[in-house]
Amino acid sequence: MSPPEHGENRLMPQPRSLRAGLHVLNQQTLVTTAARDGGDFKRLFIREPCGNNTLLLVATENLSKIGILEEKIRGEMNEGELVTYSIEPKTSAQQPYNKMGMRCLLERIEAMVEFANQNSQMLKEDRIGTVIIGAMENYIQTSNTDNSGADFGIVMLYNANTQCVVQGTSKGVPVDGEYLQEARSGGSWGEEKDRGKVTYGEILKKVFHKAAQREFGTEYDIAKDWHRAVCGISRYSLLREVARDLSPIL
Repeated sequence: MSPPEHGENRLMPQPRSLRAGLHVLNQQTLVTTAARDGGDFKRLFIREPCGNNTLLLVATENLSKIGILEEKIRGEMNEGELVTYSIEPKTSAQQPYNKMGMRCLLERIEAMVEFANQNSQMLKEDRIGTVIIGAMENYIQTSNTDNSGADFGIVMLYNANTQCVVQGTSKGVPVDGEYLQEARSGGSWGEEKDRGKVTYGEILKKVFHKAAQREFGTEYDIAKDWHRAVCGISRYSLLREVARDLSPIL
């Protein structure tokens, strides 16, 4: 199970408004990475259907991400209702880097497998026939030549009935080397330096919070969706594009 090669994803240009108002955030060169094995994870096995409804277990409480996955599943359903449960798994990486992105994604999937095993009664209660587990994870792929990098979003869906797994990776959004290094200097969990404690967005917020709200409105939080400030496209639009392009999971 391997993610797509990032070398095919072109960097998106910055909007003119960003260059004028937040000109310090310059587009960086993206390192090309080869496809690699995502690794396996603890599986969930459904012995027999309890109805014709579809259960979607999502490893986040982010409503925007939940909505993206619900849209994907509803588009494939022919019968029954969609039942969604979501929890925010405890993870030890606020900002994953490199291979840690896939590892954190699989930890989210496994957390939902464990949730399903501990709450097996909900299959009968909600008349579930098919169980889908979904997760998303953004991570920064760092350059091998300089201090820059790019942020990618991985989307994964796992069908516990068929054991089918589909996944995709978003286009890369450029990351400024100076602010990336500041985020990395915020420390990591344990001895794994790629499990960062401080997000890249948190660093940008310290510097560009007021400028970003002048540009995009007072409701805009650059820490949570800095992609919009850098490339003019929300991170959720990028993730939705990936989800829509995934192969069918039902």
